[in-house]
Amino acid sequence: MHYSSLLIFLCLQLLCSFGLKAQDCYYHLHGKVAESSNGLPISYAVVQIKELNKGTYTDSLGHYHIDGLCAGTYTLSCMRIGFESITQTIHITNSDVEQDFYMTFNPSIFRTIDVVEVIEDKNVFIHIHTEFDKGIYTRANNLGQALSQLNGVTTINTGSSISKPVVHGLHSQRVIILNNGVRQEGQQWGNEHAPEIDPYTLDAAQVIQGASALQYGPDAIGGAIVLNPKPIGQQKGWSGALNLHGTSNGRQGTTSGYVEFSPEKINGLSARVQGTLKRSGNARTPNYFLANTGFIERNYAAHFQYKHKRFDTGIYYTQFNTELGIFSGSHISNVTDLMRAIESREPAQKANFSYHIGYPKQDVQHELIKAHFNLNLTDKNKLQFSYARQFNDRKEFDHHSSSHNQSTPELQLKLTTHTANIDWYKKSARNLMHRVGISGMHQANTYNGRYFIPAFYQRGIGAYWIETWTKNQWSLEAGLRYDIKTMEVFIHENKSWQTFNHSFQNIAAGGSALYKPNNRWRFALQMGTTWRPPQVSELYSNGLHHGVAAIENGNRELQMEKSWNGALQAIFTTEWIEAQISPYLQRVDNYILLLPSGSPTLTIRGAFPTFQYSQIDALLYGSDLQASFRLTNSIRTTWKSAVLRAIQTSTKEHIYGMPSDRHSLRLAYLFHDKGIFKQPTISASGLYVNKQWRVQNHNDYMPAPNAYWLLDIECSSVIHIKEQVINVSVGVYNAFNLRYRDYMNRFRYYSDELGRNMAVHIQIPFSQSNKK
Repeated sequence: MHYSSLLIFLCLQLLCSFGLKAQDCYYHLHGKVAESSNGLPISYAVVQIKELNKGTYTDSLGHYHIDGLCAGTYTLSCMRIGFESITQTIHITNSDVEQDFYMTFNPSIFRTIDVVEVIEDKNVFIHIHTEFDKGIYTRANNLGQALSQLNGVTTINTGSSISKPVVHGLHSQRVIILNNGVRQEGQQWGNEHAPEIDPYTLDAAQVIQGASALQYGPDAIGGAIVLNPKPIGQQKGWSGALNLHGTSNGRQGTTSGYVEFSPEKINGLSARVQGTLKRSGNARTPNYFLANTGFIERNYAAHFQYKHKRFDTGIYYTQFNTELGIFSGSHISNVTDLMRAIESREPAQKANFSYHIGYPKQDVQHELIKAHFNLNLTDKNKLQFSYARQFNDRKEFDHHSSSHNQSTPELQLKLTTHTANIDWYKKSARNLMHRVGISGMHQANTYNGRYFIPAFYQRGIGAYWIETWTKNQWSLEAGLRYDIKTMEVFIHENKSWQTFNHSFQNIAAGGSALYKPNNRWRFALQMGTTWRPPQVSELYSNGLHHGVAAIENGNRELQMEKSWNGALQAIFTTEWIEAQISPYLQRVDNYILLLPSGSPTLTIRGAFPTFQYSQIDALLYGSDLQASFRLTNSIRTTWKSAVLRAIQTSTKEHIYGMPSDRHSLRLAYLFHDKGIFKQPTISASGLYVNKQWRVQNHNDYMPAPNAYWLLDIECSSVIHIKEQVINVSVGVYNAFNLRYRDYMNRFRYYSDELGRNMAVHIQIPFSQSNKK
C-alpha cells in the first residue's frame, strides 16, 4: 500500500539524520538591552541576526541569548516599539560573545514590529498569520476574549464567562490549539468547553494556516492557534513579576505572579513557578444581575529547563482549576416557562450581587505535563522529542437534582490523553529546509452518572513532511501529511454493552508562496486540502448538554469532513501606514453542524431547546482587512474589518451559527514622558457588529439579535520609581452601558450581554537587582 511506503520513507529520513556529521557551531551570543537615558532594562525587545533570519526576545531584565552560532561576521539588529532601532556588525570568533544595546526612546516611532521573521529557525515558515499584542492577556477575562483581538478571530460564547475562539467561522475541533507545543485535549467539543489555559502563563500567540499547519494535525480546517509561554531567562539569580487585576462588573479580583531562577554554579539550569488566583461574582447587564454567574480559578504552573551546547531538555507542568456557575435563568422547569423566558427581555428570576456559586454549576480540572529533549546534531540539523500527558476532569451539577451533594455530580467525564512527537529539522546548502515528523496519540474517556457522551478509546498516528525553499524575494513551501485515526466506543443499549468501531485515514496537503518585491510590499498565498473525522459527541451525544442548557442529539451516520481551502495576504508598509487584506475561500464537503429543531424537550431536569447534528456541503468565503495610520508623531489609528459568508452549496441557503460582519476603529495618543510617567497612552476603540441577516429560519428559537456598537476607553503608562518599573492600565469597556445581545452567544435566548465594566491592571516586575 502506498500509504505504508510513505510512512516508511519518512521514518528512514528521520533515522538517517543521526548519522550526519556534527559541525562545530555551538557559539553563544548574549547581552542586555537598556534605555540609553537611565540604563533601565527593556523587555520584549527583538534581537535578530539578519543573515540567519534568527532571533529572540529580551526577558523582563532586558537579557537575551542566541545559541548554536557558527564563527563569522553577522549583522545584528535590535528593535522595540517606541525606540529607535539599532543595527551593527558583530564578529563571532569565540564560544561566548557579549553584545549590549542602549536604545533611545522616540515617541514618533509608533508602529508594530512583525516578529514572524525573528523566531528561531525551526519556526520561520510561510503562513497566513496574525500576531498578538501580549498586553491583552492580562486585560481579558479568559483566553477566548484575549484571542478575539486577532483580525479574523471572533468568539462563540456561553453566558458571561465562557468563550472560545472562532477562526473564519470555524471553531472547536476544527481549530487546533497548541499550548507550549502540546495539542490541547480537553472536553472541547462543546460550545461551553473553553480551552482550559491560564492566559497569564502565555507570552505570544499566532494563527497559522497553510502548509505549516500540517505539522500540528490534518484537522486544522480553521487553522492552528499556537500559544507559547514566556521563555525562561538564562541570567543568573532570580526575577519575576506580580500582576494585579480588578474589574467592577462581577467585582472580579485576580492575582497572578511568577518567579524564575537560574543558579550561579550550574550553567544552563533555570526554573520558573507561577500561580494565578481569580474570583468573580454575579455579572451584571445594564439592567439586572445574572444569577449564579460567579466563578473561581486556581491555576499553577512550573517549568524546569537545562540548556547545553549540544542539547536542551525540560519539564513543563500546568494545572487549571475552575468552579463556575451556570446562569440559573437557563435551566427552566417546563416548556411554557422556557418559551416565555426566550420571548421576554429580562429573566423572570431576579438576583442581587453575590459571590456564591450554586446550582447548576461545573467543576473542571485540566492537568498537563510535558517533557522534551532537543538534540543539535549540527547547527543546521536538529532532532526534537516530546511526550505529554493531559488529564481533564469535568463535573456537572444540575439545577434539578435529587441530591445536592457537591461530591456527587450528576455527570462526570474523565479524559486522559497521551501524545508523543519526534520532529527533525534540517537546513541544506540549496536554500532548502526539511521538516519531517511522526506523532502518536492515545486517548481514553470514561463517564459516571447520567449519559451524554459514551466511554471511548481514540488512537491516532500520523507523519508529515514539509519542504521550504527561500531565495532572494521568494519563499516556497509544500507539505504532505498522512494520518490514521481509530475510535472504539462503548454504549449500554438494548440491555447490554455494545461496542462500535470507527476507522479513518486520509492525506492532507498544502502549499504556500511568499513574495517580497521590496520593503513596502509583501504577498503570501496558500492552498491546501485537510480533513477531519466526526467526533464522539457528533456521533453519539444524546441528552442534556449541561453547560449550554440544551438537548443535543448525535448522528451515527456522519462521514468525515473534507476541506479545500485557499487564502491570499497582501501587506503594504511605509513609515506612516501599514495595511493588509486577506481574502480566503474554503469548501467543506460533509460539513457537520448542529441545528435547532424548533421544538423544546421536557425532561425530569427541566425544559430545554433541542439541537440535532446533521451534515451538508458548505462554502465559506470572506476577507479580513486591517490598516494602521500614523497621523502624527503621537497619534495612531487602526481600522479592522472581518467579513464572512457561509452557504450550503446545494440549496444556496446561509449556514446557521456563523459570525456576522464586524468593524472596529481604534484611536491612540502617545504623550511625551513626564516625570516618573513613561510612554503614557490613551486610546478609544469602537466596535460595530452587524445583525446576522444571512440566516435561514432553521427553526431557531429566536431571531438573530440587532446590530450593536460598543465603545472602550483605555489609559496606560509605565511608571519608573527609582529602579522599580510598574506597568499600569485602566480601562472602561462598554462605556455607554449599551444593552445588546450577541448572535454567537448561546445564552442570547435568556439574557443580555454584560454592561459597563471598569478594569484596573498593575504589573510589577522584580529581580535580584531590585533588592541590592
